[in-house]
Amino acid sequence: MSSVAPNFARIEVAPAYQKVADAIEREIVNGRIKPDDPIGTESELVQQFGVNRSTVREGIRVLEESGLIRRDSSRTPICVPAALQQACKPVEPGACAARSDVPRIV
Repeated sequence: MSSVAPNFARIEVAPAYQKVADAIEREIVNGRIKPDDPIGTESELVQQFGVNRSTVREGIRVLEESGLIRRDSSRTPICVPAALQQACKPVEPGACAARSDVPRIV
């Protein structure tokens, strides 16, 4: 009796920085992080997520580019006001970062 191995689809694993960005985005979309609320310092986020600083920085960069957060004068990431978020209404976590029509906040 011969056995045929099943064909499995390759498992796609998101990079750690994308998981960081998705987790923060989910908190913003669900309203747990309000406009103008600080997200936390890089050091605090490193501790919370258990990743290195470059991973946190890249996750924050993704969210800055999507328009969900910006950095204040002390360089702490904060949630942008709702009026600025209207350009990005994600349906599911990660949807905002994947959009190319979202204006960049400088």
